[in-house]
Amino acid sequence: MQVNVELTGIEELAEQLRYIEQNIVNKALNKALVEQVKPLKQGMKQRAPKFTGELRQKISHKGIVKKNFAIAYAGIARKKVSAPVLQRALAMEYGNTRVAPRAFVTPVVEQDQAEIQKELMAFFDKHLDNLLES
Repeated sequence: MQVNVELTGIEELAEQLRYIEQNIVNKALNKALVEQVKPLKQGMKQRAPKFTGELRQKISHKGIVKKNFAIAYAGIARKKVSAPVLQRALAMEYGNTRVAPRAFVTPVVEQDQAEIQKELMAFFDKHLDNLLES
């Protein structure tokens, strides 16, 4: 159970980044994305149900940058948790026949998505000159 944040309106930035060495851009982009999902991770941990604390411990983040895309994840990674933990997380987020939903991922993303996009664009504006000089 992870959340993707999609950025729009970055065509001008993409055009400028085209002229910078790709691995430098990838490192900067990965750093920026990871920095932006850390607050999401913290918000999810704060909102996660407390019962055993296991859900809170399993919330993680990761950035991936490939040739044609970049993405950052925050949430409970399916590959890193046992099936019962994943089932509990899904039941808490969406509810089921026995449990009413107590979302801890969606509210954080809905609240912070616009701010994340602004901060990411500010990061690139601030560091673009440094990248061009490298």
